[in-house]
Amino acid sequence: FGNWLTSIPTKAFYHCSSLETIVIPDNVTAIGQEAFSEREGLREAVIGDGVEEIGSNVFKSCENLEKVNIPGQVFKIEEGAFNICTNLKEVTIGAGVEMIKSAAFGGCQNLTDIYYGGRNREAVATVDQEGNVKGIAAGSATITAALNGKRPAR
Repeated sequence: FGNWLTSIPTKAFYHCSSLETIVIPDNVTAIGQEAFSEREGLREAVIGDGVEEIGSNVFKSCENLEKVNIPGQVFKIEEGAFNICTNLKEVTIGAGVEMIKSAAFGGCQNLTDIYYGGRNREAVATVDQEGNVKGIAAGSATITAALNGKRPAR
């Protein structure tokens, strides 16, 4: 992507199976609906620090995507953003995220860890005193959260 690009349009790379890695540069602020959905070959998505919003179904059915780091500038993850990413195991959510919409992580049956570094945990999901996230639509996965921006020791 060039420095002139500030948003990735709806369905820009829909069902394009040849790319394994996507690097979204820092100058991109928005990713349109279904921009990368149904990308069976996608294994890694690097989301640039400039992205503020991840649109609906952006990575839907990217079945081989395993790990995602959502930078701190992102304030909203739209519904179904990572829906049916069946091999997604780990998500790190930056401190700026204030809203995760319905089924953002639905159908991610292998998702075991979500790390959230923000202070407004109640806006993102229900979090108990130990930092365990409850209520993000992620199937039956066990989900943990970072407290004070730090991941728990493993």
